[in-house]
Amino acid sequence: MKEIVLNNLKLRVKVKQKGSDVYKKVSYPLRVGIYSEIETRDYIFQYDLNNEIKYIQGKKDWPHPLEWLKRTKTNRWIYYFAGEYNDIYDAIGEYYLPCFTYPTNTLWKRDPFRESEIKKALLAWDELRSLLEKSQIAETDRDIKKFLKGVIKSSPSFLEKRAKELYSIIEKNEINVLPPDTRHVDYNCIPIIISDGCIYGCKFCMVKSQKGFKQRSWNNIKQQIEKLKEFYSEEIINYNAIFLGENDALNSSFELILNTASYAYEKFELKNSFIKGTYLFMFGSVKSFMKLRYKDFEALNSLPFYTYINIGLESADPNTLKYLGKPLNVEEVKECFLKTIEVNRNFLNLEVTVNFLFDLSFPDDHFRSIEKLVYEEIERPFSKGCVYLSPLNIPSQPKKMLRFFKNFKRKSKLPMFLYIIQRF
Repeated sequence: MKEIVLNNLKLRVKVKQKGSDVYKKVSYPLRVGIYSEIETRDYIFQYDLNNEIKYIQGKKDWPHPLEWLKRTKTNRWIYYFAGEYNDIYDAIGEYYLPCFTYPTNTLWKRDPFRESEIKKALLAWDELRSLLEKSQIAETDRDIKKFLKGVIKSSPSFLEKRAKELYSIIEKNEINVLPPDTRHVDYNCIPIIISDGCIYGCKFCMVKSQKGFKQRSWNNIKQQIEKLKEFYSEEIINYNAIFLGENDALNSSFELILNTASYAYEKFELKNSFIKGTYLFMFGSVKSFMKLRYKDFEALNSLPFYTYINIGLESADPNTLKYLGKPLNVEEVKECFLKTIEVNRNFLNLEVTVNFLFDLSFPDDHFRSIEKLVYEEIERPFSKGCVYLSPLNIPSQPKKMLRFFKNFKRKSKLPMFLYIIQRF
């Protein structure tokens, strides 16, 4: 640690601190990976290995001593809300609720970005950067000097430009939703777009493209991977997960999926990640999942990843499926669900999770149809293969929905949590 005094402001500077090398479910702030830090009287500012701000935590006048702000690679701020630990963990499988600057389907009505303490913290971060920029720093330690120069360079406008560069690399204006299973790596995954759109185009869906499905070329995907390695630069050692996008990547050529995963693993040098384990995330549809054969699952299971595939089932009730505009019948939903159970029990490095929609306006038959699957169709409780319930809209009665969910999940023989829609 190095102490620096600028205009009577004492800074404690730490460079390349080693945090946890594994993601854990804990009820306190856990920093995973290698990071640098500047601590002032009022705040702790933590930076990634590209010297870009990543976390801010207040020490005084802060809503809760165990809560913090996180900035994503797309330059969005997220506030991690502790709330009542047991309630949040029971509902989403995590001890902290991510609060966003954009509307989502969360059942908690918390908007910390309107609170003065959070606004002050975001201002304080840039004020610190400006102070460093205006000061003559007589620093002899090469690592600290390089770090502080990087902090000065990473202005709000620079970080916004970086976010646009990332979207340009993957040729997207936005990734509106990440698979719910990316929560296991705190949504820290490198996106590689191997296909665009979806084969279904359900009328209820607000996050999928309505332009139909189109697979990308191998040349396009290789270029993405090579440019992404340059983009993440030194910070890539803090990543151990990739997301194959977009909304039905599993419908892509199976050879393309395997080649992309293998090439990304080698190019990103994920075996050298500071963080233990490597993970692959993707969405799939009922159709794309059902066409996979046993040997295909064997091939996925043999990849150097623990692979999560998330399938949108939405409902097993015919009237609800029709209302949602989901072009599936009950038999297809049931067959797909039972196949996920089989895969989860037979393949060590594969985990298939499913989504159902959740709204109190849905008929009783919708919930009864889910109950039949998650309780009656399963012989014994099983810890693998999460069932997610996704609120269809921003709820008008969040407390009532939360009570309903807590009672409903008790009937499930599989892990069941709410799916909080988070963008990349």
